[in-house]
Amino acid sequence: GREEPCEIHVFDTVNYGKDAPRNVHFHHWGFDRKNQTKAGDVPLKSFQETIDFLGHNGAVIDIFKLDCEGCEWETYRDWLTADVTLSQILVEVHRSPDIAINFFNRMQREGYVTFHKENNFMGRANAVEYAFLRL
Repeated sequence: GREEPCEIHVFDTVNYGKDAPRNVHFHHWGFDRKNQTKAGDVPLKSFQETIDFLGHNGAVIDIFKLDCEGCEWETYRDWLTADVTLSQILVEVHRSPDIAINFFNRMQREGYVTFHKENNFMGRANAVEYAFLRL
């Protein structure tokens, strides 16, 4: 049988959707823990609200890539409790707040291992790209 094509969804508070390739679904919103909050005029949605909107409940998401300029520290619990399975999580973490240890401990408890780590020197010296694989 023929496999389903890959779905690519991009979420950003900057609306560059007109520049997205034809096979990329652009969504003009950011992530937050609460629904219906605003960053300027841009809506922020929870991860579960996004999953519900896309109809991805119960789905396996092969790769979840996130660079939300600091929202990772407030939203990571939502990624791990949403009604989806995230096989790989690629996330750029910013700075190193006190709660960072909770993030890394939780990732390990949920069965994720780090398979790649790289400093991001492009404009921000306080950002590190992490790649996690769920075993």
